[in-house]
Amino acid sequence: MRGPSADRHAPGPLTKDKLHTRRQFAALEAGQHPLSLRLPEPVALHPEAAPVDDPAAGGRRCGTCRFRRLAGRGASGPKCAHEAMPVPRGATTDCRAWWPACIHHEPKEGQ
Repeated sequence: MRGPSADRHAPGPLTKDKLHTRRQFAALEAGQHPLSLRLPEPVALHPEAAPVDDPAAGGRRCGTCRFRRLAGRGASGPKCAHEAMPVPRGATTDCRAWWPACIHHEPKEGQ
C-alpha cells in the first residue's frame, strides 16, 4: 500500500505534484480531508478515521468507503461520489485508498 511517507519527503526539486502532496498532508494534520483543498468549505476527518501517519493501522479509510469509485470515462482515478464532495476531475482530486476517512464515510457492504 502506498502511504503517507511515499511522497511526503521525496528528494529532488519541489515539483507541482510534490507541492500538492505537502498541502494534502498539511490538511490531514489539521484534521481535514485532503479533498477539502478543492472545496469551498473544509471537510473534517471521521472521528473513527485511521491515523494519518500509519497506513497499516486500523480505522476508517477512503478505501473502505462506499462512495469511493471510478468516475467513468476520462477519470484519472477513483473519486469520492458523495454529494458533499463535488470535486472536479483530474489527478489532484483522486481519492486515495489509504487516506483517513472523512465525516461522510459509510462502509462498503460487507466491511
